[in-house]
Amino acid sequence: AETAQFNGPNGIVATASGDTLYVSEFNSQAVRRIVRVRETANEPGAVPVATSRLLPVAPNPFIYATTIRMQLDEPQHVALTVYDALGRRVAVLADGARPAGTHSVPFDAGALAAGTYLVRLQTASGSDRMPLTLTR
Repeated sequence: AETAQFNGPNGIVATASGDTLYVSEFNSQAVRRIVRVRETANEPGAVPVATSRLLPVAPNPFIYATTIRMQLDEPQHVALTVYDALGRRVAVLADGARPAGTHSVPFDAGALAAGTYLVRLQTASGSDRMPLTLTR
């Protein structure tokens, strides 16, 4: 992050653990991810790694629909929710028990306005967030 250069940054979101930043760029319409890398989880001050996480969204940016993917290291209850830039809940994509493994959930945003949204994965083992950019 110390040497990162941006082309018109217009938004920033951090994960709950604070080890990942997402920066949206107006001019390139890209979302850049900056991850803090740790050598071991036993370092003083290291943030514990959650057993659940969101995987890269593809496509992102997207026009009408995209696929949200998540990795669960153990069976658990999952709440997968999408929020708009004002923090209002606009969609609940999943709310229930899921087995361990990789899961894909479609997100149809055809009724939403273009803009930046935030998808949030909440489990008993932690939470993760990722920005989504809807274009038209």
